[in-house]
Amino acid sequence: MSWRGGVLALAALTSVATAAPFAPPPAPAGGGPIGVLWRQAVDELEAASRARVPALVPPTPRPVAWKARRVASLDLGGALLALTAGDLDGDGTEELLALTERHVIVLAPHGKGLRERARVALPAAAPALRPRDPVGAAVVVAGGGGVELWARASSAARGARYAWQGGALVEVGELAGYPWCADRVLDLAAGRNYAVDGGAELWAVRCRLGEVDRLGRAVVATAAVTTGGELTVTVDTRCRGSTAACPATTRATLTGVGTAIEVADVDRDGALEVLVAGAGAPGDPDAVVVHALGADGFAAKPRFRRAFLGGVVAIAVGDVDGDGDREAFAAVRLTGARKVDLWLLD
Repeated sequence: MSWRGGVLALAALTSVATAAPFAPPPAPAGGGPIGVLWRQAVDELEAASRARVPALVPPTPRPVAWKARRVASLDLGGALLALTAGDLDGDGTEELLALTERHVIVLAPHGKGLRERARVALPAAAPALRPRDPVGAAVVVAGGGGVELWARASSAARGARYAWQGGALVEVGELAGYPWCADRVLDLAAGRNYAVDGGAELWAVRCRLGEVDRLGRAVVATAAVTTGGELTVTVDTRCRGSTAACPATTRATLTGVGTAIEVADVDRDGALEVLVAGAGAPGDPDAVVVHALGADGFAAKPRFRRAFLGGVVAIAVGDVDGDGDREAFAAVRLTGARKVDLWLLD
C-alpha cells in the first residue's frame, strides 16, 4: 500500500469517529510510522470538517424608521392575489413580483416609485372548479438552475414556473398545486378559497429562508394563518458549527389576522419582524401591524401600525432599490378595484 493509500485508508477508518467537528480520534499506541500517518489523516479530516462548516457571520443592523409613503398606483388588469420579491435577473437588486388573476407582473424602481417592467399571461386552461373568491400563491425559489418564480392563481387550471431569460420573463415549466413556500406546495379544498394541510384549513402560508440570528446561525421561519384568523409563526435555528447553545424552536401566535402576512428580519438585527393585515372583509378599511418576534414570542407592543382606507391584499419585503436595506411594501385596494396602491412602510 502506498503512503497516500495508507492515509486514505486511515481516513476512512476514522470517518465515524470524527462525525462531531474538530473531535480527533485517539492516536494508536506505539507511535512510529503508523502514528505519523494517523496524525496526518486526522489533520486532513479536521481541515475538511472545518471547510464544510459555514463561518458564523452575524448580521449588520440597519435601523428602520417605520413610516408609510405611497410609491405607486397601478392598474394591474386584474385583482392582485399575491406579492413577493426576488432577484430574477441576477443583477443584485430584487424585483417586486405581482400575481393577478390573469398575469405575473414584474415591478421595478422608477425614480421614487415603481413601474411595470415585464408581464406574462397565466396558463390559459380554466380550472374544473373555481372558488368564488380568487386565490393565488407565489414564491421565489433559488436552485441549481437559477432563480425562478413559482406561481398559481385559482383562475388557471395549473401553476407555472417562470424565469428571466433573454431580457424577458418566460414560462419554463408547469406546476401543480399552490406554491406557498419553496418546499411547501399545497392544494385548495375543492371549490374553496383556502388550502388544506394535515387537516388544517389555511388562508395563507409564508416562509423565510436565508435569515441569520445575532450569532450568524441560520434561521428558518414559517408563518401560517388559519381560516379562523389565527397566525402561528414557527422559527427553527440551525446551529451546526456554532459553539453557543442552540435555542429551542420558537412558536408564537396572534389572532385576528387576515390573508396578507410577511415574515422577515427587516432591520437586520438578527430578530424577525412579522407583518400582518387585519381579518376584515376584503376591501374594508384595514391596517398593517409590525410585530417584533423574539425567543419568548411577540413583544408586548407592536413596533408599527398604519391604517388604510382600503383593504391590504398583500405584503412583501425585499431589497428592491439595491442599497442593501430591505423595503417593506403593502398593496392596498378597494373592493372590486383593479387599481392597487403600493405603500412603502419603512
